[in-house]
Amino acid sequence: MFELERMTWQEADEAIKSADYVIVPIGSHEQHSHHMELQNDTALTYEVAKKIVEKTKLSLRILVAPRVPYGLSEHHMHFAGTITLSPETFIGLVSDICRSLARHGARKIVLLNGHGGNDQALWVAATELQRELERSILVIDWWRFTRDIEAKEAKSEFWGHACEIETSMAMYLLPETVRMDRILRPFVRTPEISLEPKGYSEKIQPNPTRYFEDYTNTGSVGDPTYASKELGEKLIEASVDRILYVLTKFLEKTK
Repeated sequence: MFELERMTWQEADEAIKSADYVIVPIGSHEQHSHHMELQNDTALTYEVAKKIVEKTKLSLRILVAPRVPYGLSEHHMHFAGTITLSPETFIGLVSDICRSLARHGARKIVLLNGHGGNDQALWVAATELQRELERSILVIDWWRFTRDIEAKEAKSEFWGHACEIETSMAMYLLPETVRMDRILRPFVRTPEISLEPKGYSEKIQPNPTRYFEDYTNTGSVGDPTYASKELGEKLIEASVDRILYVLTKFLEKTK
């Protein structure tokens, strides 16, 4: 058993103290275009956490805490159903979860993040918590671990949200949640500026995202019509494998 929420307090007492890592899956409740559910970031992140546990076998002892279903999604609020927290509330919520786990004996906590809007706030929270709790608080954006594969395999010109990449991941891990008959090619006005003319193969977005409706007519940023379960499997399995490598090496360095 690896799910904290399904344990008794006595089982939890032993599991938390003996765990190499306690993973806190963090997502969001926001629009994912016409074809994916509002819970997508949260559900995908929890499935990734479960895969990490399954793949560790006996090499790491990992406990998974209850998922955090809300994040920083103000930029999606023009699309119905989105629920957002303020940065102060979000940081406070994550911090209190970590404080609770630390009080029960958690030694290393992984904030497994599935939403790009959360990342900066999580780094702020983790930095302060490490000083306060004298514990290792890791921030892992699991979807950032496969940029090389995305660049090689993706057919879209670009991707960013409810796109070829994210839709492929959902098709692999959560096929029952994807409305295949509603996948549409969006009209996107990207705010990114290519530096190719200056000899640098990167795109820069110098201003923070305001609202997604300024950039897309469907909620997608990128083209989900190119998505496939095969690409999703390749991305997810590589991400899990690479995350496990990082967790193993970090544990070796901090023993």
